[in-house]
Amino acid sequence: MQARVLTTAAAAPTLVIAVNASAYQVAAAVAGWLGGQVIAGPGLPAVYLVAAGSTLFGLALTGLALARG
Repeated sequence: MQARVLTTAAAAPTLVIAVNASAYQVAAAVAGWLGGQVIAGPGLPAVYLVAAGSTLFGLALTGLALARG
């Protein structure tokens, strides 16, 4: 993914890498928060459903990005 981002924004590679790394950190924080909310609410068995939904959402975004070129 980082190679694709770098080729897309070749004019500012340092900025692109920093934003890309920050996005990964935000995603890790959101995943931890969401997992805690699911465990506190519906319970531990629901974590699998949320994980599956998150995976499908990510696959849909990937498909959309690939379709756009």
